[in-house]
Amino acid sequence: MRLSALSMMLLLAFAFFAEAKPYRTVVESLLDRYWVINPDSADIDLRDYPAFLRPGLREYLARWDGFRSGLDFEACRSWVDTVSLEVAAGMERGIVALVDHPAARQLARSYASQAPHAYEWEGVPEVPLREVTHAMEYLSDHPDTPLEPFLLLLGAHRARAAWECYVSFRYASPEHADELSEELESTSEVYLLLLGKALSHPDPLVQWMAGELDDLPYVYMDVRDLLPDSVPARP
Repeated sequence: MRLSALSMMLLLAFAFFAEAKPYRTVVESLLDRYWVINPDSADIDLRDYPAFLRPGLREYLARWDGFRSGLDFEACRSWVDTVSLEVAAGMERGIVALVDHPAARQLARSYASQAPHAYEWEGVPEVPLREVTHAMEYLSDHPDTPLEPFLLLLGAHRARAAWECYVSFRYASPEHADELSEELESTSEVYLLLLGKALSHPDPLVQWMAGELDDLPYVYMDVRDLLPDSVPARP
């Protein structure tokens, strides 16, 4: 992949103004929505993980570090095009890193170029939910796809992000206290369904990432201070 001068300038500007943070978990490196902002996985130390996970994790990190996007950045003509494609490249990288399959790069490029992706969700739950819907439809249409482990984790992550958005709408203002119960319940059910499938996946690294995802205090919006003490801070 070659970047045009304009695309490179836009990506560098985006990376400058965005806040780069070290990854707390492997699953965050997998599902990071921005390809260029967090380009270094050095903070993930194999010694922090159980011995049975290290061979698979070592291979994952090698593919993650060696990733080069196959998407066409040279065709971008605007800031929105460039940053939106950069988000798609983050999705492409996650697939390539996790999926050990001869067709992984081709499948990753195809999926990432067709999947919905926005450079900012702006706290609107429908935006990450579009990614969930697309992932679930793809799994339904391609039941034997090698992309299954990535799409389970991606879908669960986006469903939880949407749940956090709904929580922020419902609990930020007293007048919304009785609203959005259905939406909260449905996104919670989708999250638990996809998470459960990832937790029971035969690949122990996928199981581990699913556990990490569920243990995160939040994935998009920290809504813990908005919730009553009686309401859990996750779906």
